[in-house]
Amino acid sequence: MTQVFPQYEIVGCYGMGTEPTPDDRALHQQMVGMLSTDTELLLLLLDPLKMTLGREAMPIQLWEATMAPGTLSTTFTSVPYVVESTKDERIATHQLVQGAHADSTIPGSHTRRHLEAQQNAAQILQARLQVIQQYIDSVQAGELPADPSILHQISGLCSNYPAAAQPDFQANIATARATAHQISYLGTLSNAVSHLDRLVRETRVRE
Repeated sequence: MTQVFPQYEIVGCYGMGTEPTPDDRALHQQMVGMLSTDTELLLLLLDPLKMTLGREAMPIQLWEATMAPGTLSTTFTSVPYVVESTKDERIATHQLVQGAHADSTIPGSHTRRHLEAQQNAAQILQARLQVIQQYIDSVQAGELPADPSILHQISGLCSNYPAAAQPDFQANIATARATAHQISYLGTLSNAVSHLDRLVRETRVRE
């Protein structure tokens, strides 16, 4: 068997259904034989019949292979699981769902989603900067020991971004703000021209 990604560890296989089938057991035994590992491989099953809109819990189950008492056959036992996600992943998923269900016929819907994404990104950045600021304040107050590696990373991070006190910073911010307003106005104007063109065509057809 060729290892495409040798840096990753195989923890199991997946399939579709409600309960493990004989084919799943055969696949599991084949993988155990190829990997030659002592770690018990997991089986993840997705039940497509339970996939409904508005359902918070994912329709998946994890199964762990165990030896049946008194026999040499393999049986699967359902095991609990917890899905861990970061705030970045939740925001990205939320934006994808909004984009899929948004009404593109509503004027400004795409612009609103874009601005919401920018706002969420700014909130994440602000939260992380607050964590860094709290760490620096705690070190200066003697509440936490100074870690040279962390301080070096903070210094490198600050050196990669321009400071607000620089003379060109406010001018660049004003230019970026003006550009954003111009793009927004241009989008509104293009939308109005499109609606006007459609209205003119409908009027000609009626005549």
